[in-house]
This record gives sequence, C-alpha cells and structure tokens, in this order.
Amino acid sequence: TIISPSERDAVLLFRAAGPLQLYLNGQSIEEELVEQQSSLHPLLRQARRSASMHLQRGKNVLVIHTQPPDDERPWWYFGGSLTTVQGAPMLDLEFS
Repeated sequence: TIISPSERDAVLLFRAAGPLQLYLNGQSIEEELVEQQSSLHPLLRQARRSASMHLQRGKNVLVIHTQPPDDERPWWYFGGSLTTVQGAPMLDLEFS
C-alpha cells in the first residue's frame, strides 16, 4: 500500500530478473520499453520503467506479480522506486 499526501502521476523505476505485471488500484499498468545492452549483466543494465500511473490522495494498492526469468538463471530479484514523471524521487510517500 502506497499512501500519497496528494493526487499525482508517478513512474515506477525498477530492476527485475524476469517478466512481471503491475497493477495499481486494480488497473493494469504497462511497462515502457527501455533499450537495454544485452551484453551487460542484468544488474548493471538501465532500470526498467512503468508507464505513468495516477496515485490517488490517500491509499493506493500496488501489486507486482513477478515470474522467474525465462532462461536458466537460478536467481530472482526485484527492486524499485517511485518517481515523478520527470524522474525526481518521491520522498513524501508512506508505505504500509
């Protein structure tokens, strides 16, 4: 749960080992295409990015459904941060 002090648009910048689906308040959120250098280790590649999503004032439910990588890598990870559409971190959000 993300608690936002005001209505605003946000982007989720993230790194994940495999495919995933994002949902905010029950609505599917698309992933924007980010050009990647496949020769780099996945942890060193540019962060992946969600399409712009609208946070309501108050509680918002973000669901991240992750899946194992398509190849034979034995590890899994996910990490992310919410930013403004312009890329500035949103430091006034609360999470529960």
